[in-house]
Amino acid sequence: MAKDFTEVRYQLLKGKTSGTAAKPVGVRDLSGYAKYLADALDSFAKKHHKIAVTRYPDFVHCTIQITRSREPFRPVVESASNGNHSLMRLWADLGHGFSQWVYVQRSLRGFVGDKLHLLKSSRLIDWTRTQAIMDADDIVAEVLSDQGNL
Repeated sequence: MAKDFTEVRYQLLKGKTSGTAAKPVGVRDLSGYAKYLADALDSFAKKHHKIAVTRYPDFVHCTIQITRSREPFRPVVESASNGNHSLMRLWADLGHGFSQWVYVQRSLRGFVGDKLHLLKSSRLIDWTRTQAIMDADDIVAEVLSDQGNL
């Protein structure tokens, strides 16, 4: 966590968006993110989660599935060999230009069946171990808040 702060998040304190935080995420960083996310979700739910992460050139797609397995799963991290046109179109739709100087790229979190899908930019800042803990907190809070709507 300290390494995440010193090497990535600290650069953002004075409004800098370039540097390490904005660089494309690597497979090693995605593996760390997936492991921390699985550990956080598993320890809370007392069940094991199957996590698959696919890196595309402009974005990363993470799939989280809760299972009934007694054994934990090793997260799968891969680079996309072919583009998934539906995901690429969805990612393009998540971008929004406000003016010629301001452009915002959003992320997406959605449940489909027993899986949760995350789409986020391929910037390192979005895939740190610290971000995995924050994403796990958000996922747990969302699931718990939806329990009253079932």
